[in-house]
Amino acid sequence: MIRVVLNRNKGLITSVTVTGHAGKKAPDGILKKIFKSPPEYGNILCASVSVLCYMLANALERVEGLNIVVEEKPGFFKVSLKNFKDTKKAEGYFLTFVITINDLKVNYPQKIQVVEEDENVT
Repeated sequence: MIRVVLNRNKGLITSVTVTGHAGKKAPDGILKKIFKSPPEYGNILCASVSVLCYMLANALERVEGLNIVVEEKPGFFKVSLKNFKDTKKAEGYFLTFVITINDLKVNYPQKIQVVEEDENVT
């Protein structure tokens, strides 16, 4: 399972943390009838989520010039704003990330979990 945690402060997203893996179990049904060895959708889903993470970090840092912190290791990716004052400028990018993650979740509801946490920090 891929877990996406959205941290909010005063209603605005300040960081996104993505952990886990979608797994490699091939889906039942038509794919098993077509292929001897059905494609592993877990790898495709994980690659899709990874691309979204990198795109978010690049957009915040390279396009908008915001100061961010990126933490990355296998099965873990976190992007955080260094300055709360940048949240309004970053919100469109964060929302685009969330919309796209939720679109993937529609197709893979058992593989993606989205959680929101409120930091309530002033």
